[in-house]
Amino acid sequence: MRRAEAVEAVADAEFLENYTPAVITGAVTTRLKILQHDAEACTDCSSWKYRKQVLFGRGNPYAKLMVLSDGPSPGDDEEGDLFTGEPGTTLDKMLAALGLIDGEYYLCNTVKCYCGSPDGAPPQEFVEECRGLLHGQISSIRPRVILAMGFPVFIDLCPEAQREWGQLGSYSVPESEQGAEYTAAVVVCPHPRSVRPGTGDETLRRGVGRALGVVKRLLGGQND
Repeated sequence: MRRAEAVEAVADAEFLENYTPAVITGAVTTRLKILQHDAEACTDCSSWKYRKQVLFGRGNPYAKLMVLSDGPSPGDDEEGDLFTGEPGTTLDKMLAALGLIDGEYYLCNTVKCYCGSPDGAPPQEFVEECRGLLHGQISSIRPRVILAMGFPVFIDLCPEAQREWGQLGSYSVPESEQGAEYTAAVVVCPHPRSVRPGTGDETLRRGVGRALGVVKRLLGGQND
């Protein structure tokens, strides 16, 4: 085994040893409903001026995998869903490569409202304002792995991590009323909008393959 592979194997083992899944009770969905209500009423940043609706998140609230993007695109805001159009088709292919179908993961963004930019990428000030909502989602769902779409999302969760596709970082949630302290693995992947057909380059496509390989290994390490 090469040194890099050995380091990754040790890191995987540590994450799986410390991972604690969400307890399947009504409390999880209740907390998410409260957070969603807070998001829908929020006017802390100016994104409310651009949004048609709040896109809080969707999917299985007990999922082992959380897919985290930066912000809703204009198409997402128009249709009222996450990852619409070609980026959504690309994401579906990525998740299929992991052996996952709809209902086996949770999708959300760091920012819950369309912020007016052409691709949905939000200014940092909007990210800061939404940080509490995102932390609430993560601490409620307690995913084993967070697939961070793009370096800005990854660095926001793992400030000290290296900017390399497939890099493994961590995001810790302290003990609270939501449960015991736990740590989620965070893996960075090129955003689907940068690798859809006709865009991107081979480096990004290899980055997707590497990231999905790390996620698959982490998800496959424990059968619960």
